[in-house]
Amino acid sequence: MCRRLVSGVAAVAIAVLIAPRSLSAAEPVPLDKPVRVATTKADKSRLAGRVASYDDQGFSLLDDKDAARTVAWSDLPPKSVMEVYSTLLPKGTAKDWIAAGQVMYQLDGGKDFGERAFARALRLDPQAIPAVEAAKRAAASSKPPAIPSAARGPDGGSTKGKEMLSDDDAVTPKDGFRATSQEEFYKHWWGELTDAEQAESVATLKAFAAKTPKVKDGSLKLFETKYFLFYSDLKPAEATKWANLLDKMNDRLNEMFGVETGRNVWRGKCLTFVFADPNDYHAHERTTYGTDSKGTAGLCHSFGNGYVHVAFYRQPEELEFAHVLVHESVHGFVHRYRSHVNVPSWANEGLAEWIAADLVPQKPRWNDRRMSAIDGLRTHNGVGSTFFGQRNIEAWQYPVAEQLCGFMIQQNKKGYVAFVNGVKDGTSIEDSLSKNFGAPRDRVIAAFIDWMGVKTKAK
Repeated sequence: MCRRLVSGVAAVAIAVLIAPRSLSAAEPVPLDKPVRVATTKADKSRLAGRVASYDDQGFSLLDDKDAARTVAWSDLPPKSVMEVYSTLLPKGTAKDWIAAGQVMYQLDGGKDFGERAFARALRLDPQAIPAVEAAKRAAASSKPPAIPSAARGPDGGSTKGKEMLSDDDAVTPKDGFRATSQEEFYKHWWGELTDAEQAESVATLKAFAAKTPKVKDGSLKLFETKYFLFYSDLKPAEATKWANLLDKMNDRLNEMFGVETGRNVWRGKCLTFVFADPNDYHAHERTTYGTDSKGTAGLCHSFGNGYVHVAFYRQPEELEFAHVLVHESVHGFVHRYRSHVNVPSWANEGLAEWIAADLVPQKPRWNDRRMSAIDGLRTHNGVGSTFFGQRNIEAWQYPVAEQLCGFMIQQNKKGYVAFVNGVKDGTSIEDSLSKNFGAPRDRVIAAFIDWMGVKTKAK
Protein backbone atom coordinates (compact mmCIF):
# COMPACT_ATOMS: atom_id res chain seq x y z
CA MET A 1 0.00 0.00 0.00
CA CYS A 2 1.42 3.34 -1.04
CA ARG A 3 0.54 6.60 0.70
CA ARG A 4 1.06 9.89 -1.11
CA LEU A 5 0.86 12.67 1.44
CA VAL A 6 -1.02 15.78 0.39
CA SER A 7 -1.46 19.19 1.92
CA GLY A 8 -4.33 20.61 3.89
CA VAL A 9 -6.30 20.13 7.09
CA ALA A 10 -9.89 21.39 7.19
CA ALA A 11 -13.36 20.64 8.49
CA VAL A 12 -16.50 21.36 6.52
CA ALA A 13 -19.84 21.71 8.35
CA ILE A 14 -22.80 20.57 6.24
CA ALA A 15 -26.09 22.26 7.01
CA VAL A 16 -28.28 21.55 3.98
CA LEU A 17 -28.21 19.01 1.16
CA ILE A 18 -29.00 20.26 -2.34
CA ALA A 19 -29.92 18.82 -5.69
CA PRO A 20 -26.82 18.76 -7.94
CA ARG A 21 -26.57 20.43 -11.31
CA SER A 22 -23.97 20.13 -14.03
CA LEU A 23 -20.88 22.23 -13.51
CA SER A 24 -20.12 24.72 -16.28
CA ALA A 25 -17.02 26.81 -16.91
CA ALA A 26 -19.05 29.45 -18.72
CA GLU A 27 -21.95 29.81 -16.31
CA PRO A 28 -21.92 29.58 -12.51
CA VAL A 29 -24.36 27.00 -11.16
CA PRO A 30 -26.85 28.72 -8.81
CA LEU A 31 -28.11 26.67 -5.86
CA ASP A 32 -31.80 26.53 -5.07
CA LYS A 33 -30.93 26.79 -1.40
CA PRO A 34 -27.49 28.05 -0.30
CA VAL A 35 -25.34 25.59 1.61
CA ARG A 36 -23.51 26.63 4.76
CA VAL A 37 -19.84 25.72 5.03
CA ALA A 38 -17.12 26.40 7.59
CA THR A 39 -13.56 25.59 6.68
CA THR A 40 -9.94 26.71 6.77
CA LYS A 41 -8.19 28.22 3.76
CA ALA A 42 -4.69 27.27 2.63
CA ASP A 43 -3.29 30.27 4.52
CA LYS A 44 -4.89 28.90 7.75
CA SER A 45 -7.52 31.68 7.95
CA ARG A 46 -11.11 30.70 8.70
CA LEU A 47 -13.80 30.78 6.03
CA ALA A 48 -17.52 30.55 6.80
CA GLY A 49 -20.75 31.37 5.01
CA ARG A 50 -23.28 29.96 2.56
CA VAL A 51 -22.39 28.77 -0.94
CA ALA A 52 -24.83 30.39 -3.36
CA SER A 53 -23.30 29.24 -6.66
CA TYR A 54 -20.16 27.59 -8.01
CA ASP A 55 -18.22 26.89 -11.19
CA ASP A 56 -14.83 25.46 -12.12
CA GLN A 57 -13.02 28.54 -10.79
CA GLY A 58 -14.59 28.76 -7.35
CA PHE A 59 -17.82 29.65 -5.58
CA SER A 60 -19.86 32.60 -4.39
CA LEU A 61 -20.06 32.80 -0.59
CA LEU A 62 -22.77 34.76 1.24
CA ASP A 63 -22.23 36.18 4.73
CA ASP A 64 -24.96 36.65 7.38
CA LYS A 65 -26.03 39.89 5.68
CA ASP A 66 -26.23 38.21 2.27
CA ALA A 67 -23.22 40.09 0.99
CA ALA A 68 -21.45 37.93 -1.60
CA ARG A 69 -17.77 37.38 -2.27
CA THR A 70 -15.99 35.02 -4.61
CA VAL A 71 -13.71 32.30 -3.23
CA ALA A 72 -11.34 30.57 -5.63
CA TRP A 73 -10.88 26.81 -5.34
CA SER A 74 -7.14 27.50 -5.30
CA ASP A 75 -7.62 29.40 -2.01
CA LEU A 76 -8.49 26.10 -0.30
CA PRO A 77 -6.36 23.01 0.36
CA PRO A 78 -7.45 20.09 -1.87
CA LYS A 79 -8.98 18.14 1.03
CA SER A 80 -11.35 21.04 1.73
CA VAL A 81 -12.23 21.31 -1.95
CA MET A 82 -13.16 17.62 -2.00
CA GLU A 83 -15.32 18.02 1.10
CA VAL A 84 -17.09 21.08 -0.33
CA TYR A 85 -17.83 19.21 -3.55
CA SER A 86 -19.15 16.30 -1.50
CA THR A 87 -21.54 18.78 0.10
CA LEU A 88 -22.61 20.23 -3.23
CA LEU A 89 -22.98 16.89 -5.02
CA PRO A 90 -24.60 14.36 -2.65
CA LYS A 91 -26.45 12.95 -5.66
CA GLY A 92 -24.01 14.14 -8.29
CA THR A 93 -23.79 12.48 -11.68
CA ALA A 94 -20.67 11.05 -13.27
CA LYS A 95 -20.42 14.25 -15.33
CA ASP A 96 -20.53 16.35 -12.15
CA TRP A 97 -17.73 14.37 -10.52
CA ILE A 98 -15.58 14.41 -13.66
CA ALA A 99 -15.83 18.21 -13.66
CA ALA A 100 -14.98 18.31 -9.94
CA GLY A 101 -12.05 15.93 -10.48
CA GLN A 102 -10.65 18.16 -13.21
CA VAL A 103 -10.76 21.14 -10.85
CA MET A 104 -8.89 19.28 -8.10
CA TYR A 105 -6.41 17.74 -10.54
CA GLN A 106 -5.15 21.25 -11.32
CA LEU A 107 -4.67 22.29 -7.69
CA ASP A 108 -1.29 22.03 -6.03
CA GLY A 109 -1.26 18.69 -4.21
CA GLY A 110 -4.75 17.94 -5.52
CA LYS A 111 -4.06 15.09 -7.92
CA ASP A 112 -4.95 12.34 -5.44
CA PHE A 113 -8.23 14.07 -4.59
CA GLY A 114 -8.94 14.47 -8.30
CA GLU A 115 -8.42 10.73 -8.67
CA ARG A 116 -10.97 10.14 -5.90
CA ALA A 117 -13.50 12.27 -7.75
CA PHE A 118 -12.82 10.43 -11.01
CA ALA A 119 -13.17 7.09 -9.22
CA ARG A 120 -16.54 8.21 -7.88
CA ALA A 121 -17.57 9.16 -11.42
CA LEU A 122 -16.60 5.71 -12.70
CA ARG A 123 -18.58 4.03 -9.94
CA LEU A 124 -21.61 5.98 -11.15
CA ASP A 125 -20.89 5.28 -14.81
CA PRO A 126 -18.25 2.63 -15.65
CA GLN A 127 -18.47 3.70 -19.32
CA ALA A 128 -17.11 7.16 -18.52
CA ILE A 129 -13.43 6.14 -18.75
CA PRO A 130 -12.81 8.11 -22.01
CA ALA A 131 -14.32 11.25 -20.45
CA VAL A 132 -12.17 10.81 -17.33
CA GLU A 133 -9.00 10.39 -19.38
CA ALA A 134 -9.90 13.47 -21.44
CA ALA A 135 -10.42 15.47 -18.24
CA LYS A 136 -7.01 14.38 -16.95
CA ARG A 137 -5.32 15.43 -20.18
CA ALA A 138 -7.08 18.79 -20.10
CA ALA A 139 -6.05 19.33 -16.48
CA ALA A 140 -2.44 18.33 -17.18
CA SER A 141 -2.21 20.84 -20.02
CA SER A 142 -3.25 23.72 -17.77
CA LYS A 143 -0.62 26.01 -16.25
CA PRO A 144 0.37 24.65 -12.80
CA PRO A 145 -0.10 26.88 -9.76
CA ALA A 146 2.79 28.44 -7.89
CA ILE A 147 4.64 26.38 -5.31
CA PRO A 148 3.04 26.88 -1.88
CA SER A 149 5.01 28.07 1.12
CA ALA A 150 2.69 26.75 3.81
CA ALA A 151 3.78 23.10 3.78
CA ARG A 152 7.01 22.18 5.49
CA GLY A 153 9.33 19.34 4.65
CA PRO A 154 11.35 16.82 6.67
CA ASP A 155 13.78 19.53 7.73
CA GLY A 156 11.25 21.31 9.90
CA GLY A 157 7.67 21.20 11.07
CA SER A 158 5.07 18.46 11.14
CA THR A 159 4.53 16.20 8.12
CA LYS A 160 1.15 14.99 9.31
CA GLY A 161 -1.24 15.13 6.41
CA LYS A 162 1.00 17.46 4.44
CA GLU A 163 2.81 17.18 1.16
CA MET A 164 6.45 17.93 1.79
CA LEU A 165 6.76 20.71 -0.75
CA SER A 166 7.88 24.20 0.20
CA ASP A 167 9.99 27.21 -0.63
CA ASP A 168 12.56 25.76 1.76
CA ASP A 169 12.81 22.70 -0.47
CA ALA A 170 12.74 24.76 -3.66
CA VAL A 171 16.07 26.32 -2.69
CA THR A 172 19.29 24.35 -2.62
CA PRO A 173 21.91 26.47 -0.84
CA LYS A 174 24.75 24.54 -2.46
CA ASP A 175 23.95 25.74 -5.98
CA GLY A 176 21.21 28.34 -5.48
CA PHE A 177 18.49 26.46 -7.40
CA ARG A 178 15.05 28.01 -7.00
CA ALA A 179 12.01 26.78 -8.86
CA THR A 180 9.78 29.44 -10.42
CA SER A 181 6.91 27.01 -11.06
CA GLN A 182 5.70 23.65 -9.89
CA GLU A 183 6.60 22.16 -13.27
CA GLU A 184 10.20 23.38 -12.92
CA PHE A 185 10.30 22.10 -9.34
CA TYR A 186 9.29 18.59 -10.37
CA LYS A 187 11.56 18.56 -13.40
CA HIS A 188 14.56 19.47 -11.24
CA TRP A 189 14.02 17.09 -8.32
CA TRP A 190 13.14 14.16 -10.59
CA GLY A 191 16.11 14.90 -12.84
CA GLU A 192 19.81 14.17 -12.48
CA LEU A 193 20.80 15.64 -9.11
CA THR A 194 24.24 16.95 -8.31
CA ASP A 195 26.45 15.24 -5.74
CA ALA A 196 25.94 18.26 -3.49
CA GLU A 197 22.15 18.02 -3.76
CA GLN A 198 22.21 14.30 -3.03
CA ALA A 199 24.49 14.78 -0.01
CA GLU A 200 22.29 17.56 1.34
CA SER A 201 19.15 15.45 0.81
CA VAL A 202 20.72 12.54 2.72
CA ALA A 203 21.60 14.92 5.56
CA THR A 204 18.02 16.21 5.59
CA LEU A 205 16.63 12.67 5.82
CA LYS A 206 19.02 11.76 8.63
CA ALA A 207 18.00 14.90 10.52
CA PHE A 208 14.35 13.94 10.10
CA ALA A 209 15.02 10.39 11.36
CA ALA A 210 16.95 11.76 14.34
CA LYS A 211 13.77 13.47 15.57
CA THR A 212 11.68 10.28 15.63
CA PRO A 213 11.24 8.81 19.14
CA LYS A 214 12.92 5.44 18.59
CA VAL A 215 15.95 6.93 16.86
CA LYS A 216 16.18 9.66 19.47
CA ASP A 217 16.23 7.15 22.35
CA GLY A 218 18.80 4.96 20.59
CA SER A 219 16.51 1.98 19.91
CA LEU A 220 16.86 2.20 16.12
CA LYS A 221 20.34 2.02 14.63
CA LEU A 222 21.33 3.13 11.15
CA PHE A 223 22.50 0.54 8.59
CA GLU A 224 23.30 2.64 5.54
CA THR A 225 23.61 1.13 2.05
CA LYS A 226 24.13 2.55 -1.41
CA TYR A 227 20.44 3.41 -1.83
CA PHE A 228 18.84 3.10 1.63
CA LEU A 229 18.99 4.68 5.09
CA PHE A 230 17.90 1.58 6.98
CA TYR A 231 16.99 2.28 10.64
CA SER A 232 16.15 -0.81 12.67
CA ASP A 233 16.17 -2.38 16.12
CA LEU A 234 16.73 -5.86 14.66
CA LYS A 235 19.98 -7.66 15.37
CA PRO A 236 22.80 -6.21 13.23
CA ALA A 237 23.27 -9.32 11.08
CA GLU A 238 19.57 -9.53 10.25
CA ALA A 239 19.22 -5.79 9.63
CA THR A 240 22.19 -5.94 7.25
CA LYS A 241 20.62 -8.87 5.40
CA TRP A 242 17.35 -7.01 4.78
CA ALA A 243 19.09 -3.77 3.85
CA ASN A 244 21.13 -5.67 1.26
CA LEU A 245 17.95 -7.26 -0.12
CA LEU A 246 16.60 -3.77 -0.79
CA ASP A 247 19.76 -2.81 -2.67
CA LYS A 248 19.28 -5.98 -4.73
CA MET A 249 15.69 -4.91 -5.44
CA ASN A 250 16.92 -1.49 -6.53
CA ASP A 251 19.45 -3.00 -8.94
CA ARG A 252 16.77 -5.38 -10.30
CA LEU A 253 14.47 -2.44 -11.07
CA ASN A 254 17.33 -0.41 -12.55
CA GLU A 255 18.06 -3.30 -14.89
CA MET A 256 14.42 -3.79 -15.81
CA PHE A 257 13.76 -0.14 -16.63
CA GLY A 258 17.09 0.51 -18.30
CA VAL A 259 18.38 2.87 -15.62
CA GLU A 260 22.13 3.34 -15.87
CA THR A 261 23.93 0.79 -13.68
CA GLY A 262 24.59 2.21 -10.24
CA ARG A 263 22.53 5.34 -10.76
CA ASN A 264 20.64 6.47 -7.66
CA VAL A 265 17.04 7.35 -8.57
CA TRP A 266 16.18 8.45 -5.02
CA ARG A 267 16.29 11.99 -3.71
CA GLY A 268 19.16 11.30 -1.32
CA LYS A 269 18.25 7.75 -0.34
CA CYS A 270 15.11 5.88 0.64
CA LEU A 271 14.46 6.40 4.37
CA THR A 272 13.46 3.03 5.86
CA PHE A 273 12.30 2.11 9.38
CA VAL A 274 12.00 -1.52 10.45
CA PHE A 275 10.71 -2.36 13.94
CA ALA A 276 10.90 -5.67 15.76
CA ASP A 277 7.66 -4.92 17.65
CA PRO A 278 4.47 -4.19 15.64
CA ASN A 279 3.30 -1.84 18.40
CA ASP A 280 6.36 0.33 17.80
CA TYR A 281 5.61 0.37 14.07
CA HIS A 282 2.01 1.47 14.61
CA ALA A 283 3.09 4.13 17.13
CA HIS A 284 5.67 5.41 14.63
CA GLU A 285 3.07 5.71 11.88
CA ARG A 286 0.65 7.45 14.21
CA THR A 287 3.07 9.96 15.75
CA THR A 288 5.31 10.63 12.74
CA TYR A 289 2.80 10.65 9.88
CA GLY A 290 -0.60 10.81 11.55
CA THR A 291 -1.46 7.53 9.82
CA ASP A 292 -3.76 4.77 11.07
CA SER A 293 -1.68 1.72 10.11
CA LYS A 294 -4.04 -0.86 11.60
CA GLY A 295 -4.17 -3.94 9.38
CA THR A 296 -0.89 -3.18 7.61
CA ALA A 297 2.58 -4.69 7.97
CA GLY A 298 4.30 -1.88 6.08
CA LEU A 299 3.58 1.42 4.37
CA CYS A 300 5.30 3.60 1.78
CA HIS A 301 5.00 7.39 2.10
CA SER A 302 5.88 9.13 -1.17
CA PHE A 303 6.17 12.90 -0.90
CA GLY A 304 5.66 15.67 -3.43
CA ASN A 305 9.21 16.94 -3.08
CA GLY A 306 10.71 13.59 -4.07
CA TYR A 307 11.51 12.13 -0.65
CA VAL A 308 10.35 8.59 0.13
CA HIS A 309 9.89 7.02 3.58
CA VAL A 310 8.89 3.40 4.19
CA ALA A 311 8.19 1.67 7.50
CA PHE A 312 7.57 -1.95 8.52
CA TYR A 313 7.50 -4.33 11.42
CA ARG A 314 9.29 -7.68 11.34
CA GLN A 315 6.59 -10.26 10.72
CA PRO A 316 7.19 -13.69 12.32
CA GLU A 317 7.21 -15.46 8.94
CA GLU A 318 10.50 -14.45 7.31
CA LEU A 319 9.43 -14.84 3.68
CA GLU A 320 6.21 -12.91 4.24
CA PHE A 321 8.19 -10.08 5.84
CA ALA A 322 10.68 -10.08 2.96
CA HIS A 323 7.79 -9.93 0.48
CA VAL A 324 6.21 -6.90 2.18
CA LEU A 325 9.61 -5.22 2.56
CA VAL A 326 10.23 -5.43 -1.18
CA HIS A 327 6.63 -4.66 -2.17
CA GLU A 328 6.44 -1.33 -0.32
CA SER A 329 9.93 -0.31 -1.41
CA VAL A 330 9.00 -0.91 -5.06
CA HIS A 331 6.27 1.72 -4.62
CA GLY A 332 8.93 4.17 -3.54
CA PHE A 333 11.10 3.36 -6.57
CA VAL A 334 8.13 3.81 -8.92
CA HIS A 335 7.41 7.19 -7.32
CA ARG A 336 10.99 8.30 -8.00
CA TYR A 337 11.41 6.72 -11.44
CA ARG A 338 11.47 9.06 -14.44
CA SER A 339 8.95 11.69 -13.24
CA HIS A 340 6.57 12.63 -10.42
CA VAL A 341 3.52 11.40 -12.39
CA ASN A 342 1.54 8.66 -10.64
CA VAL A 343 1.43 5.16 -12.09
CA PRO A 344 -2.17 3.84 -11.81
CA SER A 345 -2.96 1.62 -8.85
CA TRP A 346 -3.35 -1.64 -10.81
CA ALA A 347 0.04 -1.22 -12.51
CA ASN A 348 1.78 0.03 -9.36
CA GLU A 349 0.46 -2.73 -7.10
CA GLY A 350 0.91 -5.36 -9.80
CA LEU A 351 4.56 -4.48 -10.34
CA ALA A 352 5.22 -4.36 -6.58
CA GLU A 353 3.73 -7.83 -6.16
CA TRP A 354 5.52 -9.25 -9.21
CA ILE A 355 8.97 -7.94 -8.20
CA ALA A 356 8.47 -9.14 -4.61
CA ALA A 357 7.50 -12.60 -5.88
CA ASP A 358 10.54 -12.60 -8.17
CA LEU A 359 13.05 -11.63 -5.47
CA VAL A 360 11.42 -13.64 -2.67
CA PRO A 361 10.20 -16.77 -4.49
CA GLN A 362 7.58 -18.82 -2.66
CA LYS A 363 6.04 -21.41 -4.97
CA PRO A 364 3.09 -22.26 -2.69
CA ARG A 365 2.32 -18.56 -2.31
CA TRP A 366 2.59 -18.01 -6.07
CA ASN A 367 0.20 -20.89 -6.73
CA ASP A 368 -2.26 -19.53 -4.17
CA ARG A 369 -2.10 -16.05 -5.71
CA ARG A 370 -2.69 -17.41 -9.19
CA MET A 371 -5.73 -19.39 -8.02
CA SER A 372 -7.01 -16.31 -6.17
CA ALA A 373 -6.67 -14.31 -9.39
CA ILE A 374 -8.54 -16.99 -11.35
CA ASP A 375 -11.32 -17.07 -8.76
CA GLY A 376 -11.57 -13.28 -8.81
CA LEU A 377 -11.76 -13.15 -12.61
CA ARG A 378 -14.50 -15.79 -12.65
CA THR A 379 -16.51 -14.31 -9.80
CA HIS A 380 -16.42 -10.77 -11.20
CA ASN A 381 -16.55 -11.82 -14.86
CA GLY A 382 -13.27 -10.04 -15.59
CA VAL A 383 -10.97 -7.54 -13.91
CA GLY A 384 -13.83 -5.32 -12.69
CA SER A 385 -15.39 -2.24 -14.25
CA THR A 386 -13.32 0.21 -12.19
CA PHE A 387 -10.02 -1.70 -12.30
CA PHE A 388 -8.36 0.89 -14.54
CA GLY A 389 -9.86 4.00 -13.04
CA GLN A 390 -10.04 3.67 -9.28
CA ARG A 391 -7.48 5.31 -7.02
CA ASN A 392 -6.88 2.09 -5.06
CA ILE A 393 -7.74 -1.34 -6.42
CA GLU A 394 -9.81 -3.67 -4.25
CA ALA A 395 -8.33 -6.53 -2.22
CA TRP A 396 -9.45 -9.25 -4.68
CA GLN A 397 -7.79 -7.35 -7.54
CA TYR A 398 -4.25 -7.47 -6.06
CA PRO A 399 -3.52 -11.03 -7.30
CA VAL A 400 -5.22 -10.12 -10.59
CA ALA A 401 -2.93 -7.10 -10.97
CA GLU A 402 0.11 -9.22 -10.10
CA GLN A 403 -0.77 -11.85 -12.72
CA LEU A 404 -1.60 -9.18 -15.32
CA CYS A 405 1.75 -7.49 -14.74
CA GLY A 406 3.56 -10.82 -15.06
CA PHE A 407 1.64 -11.60 -18.24
CA MET A 408 2.53 -8.24 -19.83
CA ILE A 409 6.22 -8.60 -18.92
CA GLN A 410 6.39 -12.17 -20.24
CA GLN A 411 4.62 -11.27 -23.47
CA ASN A 412 6.43 -8.02 -24.19
CA LYS A 413 8.90 -6.84 -21.56
CA LYS A 414 10.17 -4.00 -23.73
CA GLY A 415 6.59 -2.91 -24.41
CA TYR A 416 5.72 -3.08 -20.72
CA VAL A 417 8.61 -0.77 -19.84
CA ALA A 418 7.56 1.55 -22.69
CA PHE A 419 4.00 1.53 -21.28
CA VAL A 420 5.19 2.62 -17.83
CA ASN A 421 7.50 5.22 -19.40
CA GLY A 422 4.58 6.61 -21.39
CA VAL A 423 2.41 6.96 -18.30
CA LYS A 424 5.30 8.61 -16.44
CA ASP A 425 5.66 11.03 -19.37
CA GLY A 426 2.00 12.03 -19.07
CA THR A 427 0.39 9.76 -21.69
CA SER A 428 -3.02 8.37 -20.77
CA ILE A 429 -3.30 4.71 -19.78
CA GLU A 430 -5.32 3.91 -22.89
CA ASP A 431 -2.89 5.61 -25.28
CA SER A 432 0.20 4.19 -23.61
CA LEU A 433 -1.16 0.65 -23.81
CA SER A 434 -2.04 1.07 -27.49
CA LYS A 435 1.03 3.00 -28.63
CA ASN A 436 3.75 1.75 -26.28
CA PHE A 437 2.74 -1.75 -25.21
CA GLY A 438 1.34 -2.44 -28.66
CA ALA A 439 -2.26 -3.43 -27.94
CA PRO A 440 -5.41 -1.60 -26.80
CA ARG A 441 -6.69 -2.22 -23.31
CA ASP A 442 -9.58 -4.52 -24.25
CA ARG A 443 -7.28 -6.75 -26.31
CA VAL A 444 -4.72 -6.90 -23.50
CA ILE A 445 -7.38 -7.96 -20.99
CA ALA A 446 -8.95 -10.51 -23.36
CA ALA A 447 -5.55 -12.09 -24.02
CA PHE A 448 -4.71 -12.05 -20.30
CA ILE A 449 -7.98 -13.74 -19.29
CA ASP A 450 -7.43 -16.38 -21.98
CA TRP A 451 -3.83 -16.88 -20.72
CA MET A 452 -5.22 -17.41 -17.22
CA GLY A 453 -7.51 -20.14 -18.58
CA VAL A 454 -10.70 -18.34 -17.49
CA LYS A 455 -13.88 -18.27 -19.52
CA THR A 456 -16.01 -15.18 -18.88
CA LYS A 457 -19.61 -14.56 -19.78
CA ALA A 458 -20.37 -12.29 -22.71
CA LYS A 459 -21.40 -8.81 -21.57
